[in-house]
Amino acid sequence: MSEIKSNKISPATGTAFTFGDSGDTFTIPSGATIANSGTATGFGSDNTPAFQAYLSANITLPDNTWTKVLANTEDFDTDSAYDNSTNYRFTVPSGEGGKYFLYFYTIIYSSGGSSFVIVDTAIQIRVNAETDTTARFSVPNYDYGGASYEACSATGITELSAGDYVEFYAKCNVSPGYNSYLSGAATGHPTMVGAYKMIGL
Repeated sequence: MSEIKSNKISPATGTAFTFGDSGDTFTIPSGATIANSGTATGFGSDNTPAFQAYLSANITLPDNTWTKVLANTEDFDTDSAYDNSTNYRFTVPSGEGGKYFLYFYTIIYSSGGSSFVIVDTAIQIRVNAETDTTARFSVPNYDYGGASYEACSATGITELSAGDYVEFYAKCNVSPGYNSYLSGAATGHPTMVGAYKMIGL
């Protein structure tokens, strides 16, 4: 085994420098440090695709009816994979299958004349053609004593393939003659949905 010692190695021509050939292994011994002051590319992956979107305004819920969450304003969308104007769904881009962390947060408020009319609420995260009875993640909240609002959240990790899509649904059952709505930006606690690809799993 040969050893080369130098304070600097530069390419003879151009700007590219290649270490070894395909199949070679370079070992960094314990205690050594790789200090990067430039741009690193090709080293593993990050938590993308990723998106987060929220409701810009309150949305009234039909009583006791599953309603898709139309989160129309994006905080970020790294791969333009979330449709915030037509289908309101996140679609896994080509080549980006893997495990994803999904999340959904909302506050459902009562309205219509009384502040304590909510009977129960539920939210769901659905993948592809899942329904209210087959949803991947479903979280019910019961408040038989009545409430003026319910804070609801759902999270989960699931395997997704390229082309799979994720949608978010909510439902609220209120006393007869009243209604409810999903919180928008003006409430200070807007309904929020999101997802990101996980690494290392």
